[in-house]
Amino acid sequence: MASLQASLRAQALHPRLDLTTLIGDVNRLVHDSSPSNFFASLFYTEYEPGTRKLPYVNAGHNPPIVVRPREGACELFRLSAEAVPVGILADARFEAAKFQLMEDDILVAYTDGITANSSGDLWGPERLEHLLLFAPA
Repeated sequence: MASLQASLRAQALHPRLDLTTLIGDVNRLVHDSSPSNFFASLFYTEYEPGTRKLPYVNAGHNPPIVVRPREGACELFRLSAEAVPVGILADARFEAAKFQLMEDDILVAYTDGITANSSGDLWGPERLEHLLLFAPA
């Protein structure tokens, strides 16, 4: 985990062309400096407040959920994983996607610690989504 954090911090400080290059570089650094059985899921985004655009790369992480309040319920959008976790393959490809946020949207990023309890029982992403569907606006 320390290798991943250090690699991400170091790469995020350098000017780059796009998120795919950033995460690809992080992946190679983690792959080359970690034991062969190490890998980590990662969701990375750089929010653009002026346009409300949310460019992101999801490398095997639980899909964050955008909650869009509506009258009586909410609409949910999942920012799905499109790539393998970082550290598995040195030459893995990472594709960026963009999501257009609207006023009052809420980004809910979570780990599997939210969807499983301490005894290992799965609460499940479905229950989390059900809770978010009916969250007060």
